Amino acid sequence: EKTPCYIFVFTEISENPEITEENYGAVCCAIQNMQLTATAIGLGVGWSTGKISKINDLNNILGVEPSLKIVGVLSIGYPSSQAKKTRKNYDSLTKWM
Repeated sequence: EKTPCYIFVFTEISENPEITEENYGAVCCAIQNMQLTATAIGLGVGWSTGKISKINDLNNILGVEPSLKIVGVLSIGYPSSQAKKTRKNYDSLTKWM
C-alpha cells in the first residue's frame, strides 16, 4: 500500500564544518526519537536516505531554504500487520571493558 505520510527532515548547513556536523548528529537523534515515538503509538515508520531524498531541486520543490540539507525522509503509516517482536538480551550485545 501507499505510505500516507512523508516527513522530510533537514539539517542546517553552517559556514563552520564542526557546527554542521553537530547539527547533523542532533537531527539524526531527533529522527530516532520520532521513530521511537511513532512506534510506541502503533505507527510503522521507515527512515530513507534513498531515491526520494535525492529528487533534483528538492529544496525548491518543498520551499526549503538552500542553507538546509536533507537528512532523510520518514515514511509513516499504520502497518497492515504487526511484526512479531523478539529482543536479544542486552548482555549478548554489550561488551563491558
